[in-house]
Amino acid sequence: MESTETFSLLSEPWIPVSDADGGISEVSLRSVLADADRVVSIKGESSTQTFALIRLLLAIVHRAIDGPKDSDAWVDLYETGRLPQKEIAAYLDRHAERFELFHPVTPFYQVPDLRSGKNEVSTLEKLLADVPAGGRLFTARSGEALARITLPEAARWLVQVQAYDVSGIKTGAVGDPRVKGGKGYPIGTGHAGALGGIYVHGKNLTDTLLLNMVSDRKIGTPVWEREPHTAAPEGHAEVLRVPTGITDLYTWQSRRVRLIRDGDDVTGVVLTNGDKILAHETYPLEPMTMWRRSPIQEKKLKKRPVYFPRTLDPRKALWRSAESLLPLSHSGGTTGEPPAFQAPGVIKHLRARMEDDLDESVRLTARAVGVQYGTQNAVVDEVMEDELSFSVAVLADNAKISALISGAVECATQACKAVGLFAADLVRAAGGDGDVQVARRDTARENAYEAIDRHFRSWISGLDASTDLLSSRTAWQRAAQSELVLLADDLVKTAPPAAYIGRVDGDIRTNLATARRRFDSRLRKALPAAYESIDAERATA
Repeated sequence: MESTETFSLLSEPWIPVSDADGGISEVSLRSVLADADRVVSIKGESSTQTFALIRLLLAIVHRAIDGPKDSDAWVDLYETGRLPQKEIAAYLDRHAERFELFHPVTPFYQVPDLRSGKNEVSTLEKLLADVPAGGRLFTARSGEALARITLPEAARWLVQVQAYDVSGIKTGAVGDPRVKGGKGYPIGTGHAGALGGIYVHGKNLTDTLLLNMVSDRKIGTPVWEREPHTAAPEGHAEVLRVPTGITDLYTWQSRRVRLIRDGDDVTGVVLTNGDKILAHETYPLEPMTMWRRSPIQEKKLKKRPVYFPRTLDPRKALWRSAESLLPLSHSGGTTGEPPAFQAPGVIKHLRARMEDDLDESVRLTARAVGVQYGTQNAVVDEVMEDELSFSVAVLADNAKISALISGAVECATQACKAVGLFAADLVRAAGGDGDVQVARRDTARENAYEAIDRHFRSWISGLDASTDLLSSRTAWQRAAQSELVLLADDLVKTAPPAAYIGRVDGDIRTNLATARRRFDSRLRKALPAAYESIDAERATA
């Protein structure tokens, strides 16, 4: 049976955090902000839950000061190295009622009378993102762990589901004009699920929140400052509501939810469609994602530019997307054309502040969080996370550093491509068909990226204002060349005897020897600085 006892997110512990000693504990919303200096990081059950919780905290801090109003206000805030505690406490006091998880009228992130025509209640699989959509075979949850969860855990997953819930047909809610035949038809995933989520991780939670606050876009109003939701979409059912600002995006209610409580546990959930949002229409307001330009959609929508969030690829390390992670000087397009990529607003904001206000020796860590959805976005296939560390100097409006980084990524692309083509040539030499060649090419190329991954991360992490760019370029290319030659040697060792003899296609003979010569030529072209250095050493030996 449902309890009448309250559960205030402001005073009850529910947010998991880590401290400097590595300990994990749960704290209340008030505590996590009041003691942010002592919190190293938020530790959600998944990286997506952590991202959603950070956005919730950012919404509170932004609204507590209704800003920062401008660049100077952000600088003043950042230089104090502290959160505006007095303002935060007063703000939470004003809205305390809206942070009650089971308030009879305004339950946090929920609709109190939400129901379907048949009063169905779903089991917790609808709420728990770590339960596979196809079954329970690969989850640690089973039995009682799937039948009931604690109130703190339910609160965390409630924040997560609003941000990342899968698409697909939902329960039709009474009072939702979009319902047909008792069903709520797909409106897309939660807003954060459409993003290649990016945030800057600082030395503690205070630092993280300050680094991710922006002063160059509308603040707006979070959900708890607006009228309580009903089962219907906010605004007009036929016209999508426009976000009022970043705090609106951070707390966007993609779903209507009602948690079913049994004493100190939650045992079920009613989950229906909420407010639809088109991710590409949140550009440039949304500051926590990378962006890619879409010429195809520009033709379809008859406007330009059109940018879509650049989602994460589980096969690609974050550094391979440096052109959209870092605000490099080049546009990625031809003269006069809008840039092919746009960096996240949180990164661009720091770049704009760094010229006078940030120490170039400061090191930043960009963390990426994303979801790869499966069939029609109705299931979660994979949750992805990665990070990349670099000095503030990398964000400088410096064409030479920009060219160095973008050139290094391009060199890596071509060098790894050379390894893949070498693997395909060896299969061809041994008589393998086209499908096998493609499969070996793709596998070898990804193995090549894996082989140079730690070298690139170490290299970009070491770049700063004092870096000798030419020496740095050579050092990176030599490290990559060394690893990829070893990889090619391993491919030779595993080549079948038939590859030594090879075969002739038209006028072209492909055997192990010709394949290796082609590989060496391609690698030399991809990594010219490495070979210039090697040739110079040989000439003086």
